[in-house]
Amino acid sequence: MTRFLSMSFFKTYALWLLLPVLGVFFGKLATTADPMVIGMGVSSFVGIALLRKPEWNVELVIVLGLFAGLMPLFFDALAVKAVWGVAILGFMLLFGALYRLITTSRLIKSTPLFIWVALLFFIYSLVDSVIQLYSAKELVGGFKRYYQVWGLMFGLCWIDFDKKHIEQWRKTVLIICLLQVPFCLYELFVVVPSLEGLVESRPELVPIDVVAGSFGASKLGGGNSAEMAIALIIMFGFLLSRYKSNIMTGKELFTVSLVLLAPLAMGETKIIIIFFPMMFSTLYRKELISRPHYLIAALVFGGLFTVVAVGVNMMVTKMTLDQLIFDTLRYNVYEVGYGGLYLNRTTVLTFWAQHQGLADPISFLFGNGLGSAQSGSGTSLGGHLDTRFLNYGIGFTGAGLLLWELGVFGVALFLLMMVMAWRCANQLIAQSVDPIVRADALAIQAGLLLFSFYPLYLGALFSEFGFQVIFTFMLGYLAWMYKQHIEYKS
Repeated sequence: MTRFLSMSFFKTYALWLLLPVLGVFFGKLATTADPMVIGMGVSSFVGIALLRKPEWNVELVIVLGLFAGLMPLFFDALAVKAVWGVAILGFMLLFGALYRLITTSRLIKSTPLFIWVALLFFIYSLVDSVIQLYSAKELVGGFKRYYQVWGLMFGLCWIDFDKKHIEQWRKTVLIICLLQVPFCLYELFVVVPSLEGLVESRPELVPIDVVAGSFGASKLGGGNSAEMAIALIIMFGFLLSRYKSNIMTGKELFTVSLVLLAPLAMGETKIIIIFFPMMFSTLYRKELISRPHYLIAALVFGGLFTVVAVGVNMMVTKMTLDQLIFDTLRYNVYEVGYGGLYLNRTTVLTFWAQHQGLADPISFLFGNGLGSAQSGSGTSLGGHLDTRFLNYGIGFTGAGLLLWELGVFGVALFLLMMVMAWRCANQLIAQSVDPIVRADALAIQAGLLLFSFYPLYLGALFSEFGFQVIFTFMLGYLAWMYKQHIEYKS
């Protein structure tokens, strides 16, 4: 009799009773013929099943997240909504990490300060948005955009992953970055020519922008080429830092970097003129101060690199140097809007100051809630503020988006998180006995500098899946190294 009342008995029969229910549930999902609904349903089931195998979930989020940008190129626009399914996996990882934190007291000591600030930013944004709730749909959309991959950062910090898994995921990210070459070639020689005939009817269209690898591009024009460039520069920073620490040979660095950086010569990414020297200067900041010949070499290299980058840009855009400079200034500094928008990277901030200044101190300090300034796509409307200022592009940059949605306090928390992460990396550089940890911590500092300035350029850090994977994996990896360091010391 006790055999029939055992726990295994109930588990077995509960499973048999659950199977018909699941069959009806997934059958109902299939009848909707909506890729987003189907993707969310399947991912929810898979995510729950993976709660006991979080390492598989991490692998899926990294791989699917870094390839999600290919969906618009090869599938119908409706299929793009299936990316919500990948977001569900990210949220499952997030909830699993939070549960682990709540139930494991020892994690408090080994959690770096920047992760606590990140958690505070997460909680603040939710509380602030609920208090100022405009609509549930707007809040859910904003929450998804911001935090669809944050589970990767919290998971690497609070879930016990061993060194073997971390090394595997580092290699996975590097391999996917190396695989940008074939995708960029396809976009350059197949997609770009198909868009050139649309320029007359759509003057704001820049066909070359579609060369964005797997980080996001559309058959109808536009792409995350800048985000791809930043990701590749950061990965090059990791390789260069390991070479600097004598972990890689010069031959290995040259061979891998040749493939890794090749996509930068295929598209129109003026941002590399600024961000590449920033990465290099961060890695070699001590040498630039203590050894003057390093500074001279850096200036020569930076000058040559800038000349080559500008030359490639002039060939791609078919502009003279004067035209290129004027065109860059007019939609970054002057009053001309970016693309088809009324605002540009400078005026988006002055416009916010005019409309959310001291006349509205609550919105100035705390914003208007998640999703309120996000832009619409296709036939769907954006947040209520974006609709109010239609075609202005108030959330065009990450800085503008944060100010409108989370206010000055939200921006301060985000910057504090980045500063604390920098200090955490500094601690590892100074104290760790592992040369790989020191080299990677230095490379992470270079990445942090680029990610800190990027919100002034575009808003992808708070919306684009692939770019967020690079950001959250980098921070999660830093937190994992810190945890290993603290546990080793104790």
